[in-house]
Amino acid sequence: MPFAEVISTFFNADEFASQATWGAFTANVILDTPTEDVLGGRAQSIEYEAMLPSAQFPGIKRGDTVVIASTTYAVREVKLLDDGAIKSLSLSKS
Repeated sequence: MPFAEVISTFFNADEFASQATWGAFTANVILDTPTEDVLGGRAQSIEYEAMLPSAQFPGIKRGDTVVIASTTYAVREVKLLDDGAIKSLSLSKS
């Protein structure tokens, strides 16, 4: 029996996700803020990344701004993950 993928479960605002807006669009996203070593381990940087269903925020691109949980971020890169059902936005705080 084939596996039925239901990704909306992961983007439930009551459990995991935060609400985001981009222009007139709204979506639930998972905001990830890992700390990464930079400059050969001499400094650390927070790499902001938001994951959301690919159907959400159609046409979003580098340079656009997104508001997630009342914080504004600039989009640095948009990538499709794995099978393309989810996309990732690399972000920086504005």
